[in-house]
Amino acid sequence: PLRIAPTGHAIVGMQTFDNSGADSFVAGVAWRYAPLFSDGEFIISGLNSDNCTLEDDLRTRVSQSDFTCADVGENAVTVTVTDEAGNSGECLALVTVLDTIPPLVICQNLTIQLDETGMATIAAEDIDDGSSDVCGIESLEVDVTMFDCTSIGFNTVILTATDVNGNAASCTANIT
Repeated sequence: PLRIAPTGHAIVGMQTFDNSGADSFVAGVAWRYAPLFSDGEFIISGLNSDNCTLEDDLRTRVSQSDFTCADVGENAVTVTVTDEAGNSGECLALVTVLDTIPPLVICQNLTIQLDETGMATIAAEDIDDGSSDVCGIESLEVDVTMFDCTSIGFNTVILTATDVNGNAASCTANIT
């Protein structure tokens, strides 16, 4: 199987000829969406055919089978399929890995004290309670950072995390 992580899809396909040049050996790799596992991986299964060899008896090799966040984007992968007679076909498949999973954003409530001038300031890190992303968080931002005497009481702020591939998610925290 072809594994892609953290999430994504592949559009790949090929048609090859056996060693004699005859169009009797056709191999292909079809992409299919599959359920995501908790680690963000899913499997793309192969679709291969040959006039003389059952699909289960074909041997498929790929030049790269594991993909990580470092592989987000287009990746050239060589796919080789060999039948029982030793005939083989090879092609270059373009595997596109996408990170479409937003960060996991976790907020914590915060109680602040106004200073002698009647002001208080918070940063995103003050309300972040362990936000994470499998590919890494690029930025954390909070929509309101300054509080004054008019802010006494219950205030709701929004923390937004954006990962290195542009996916964003938010949570709310109560500032009192």
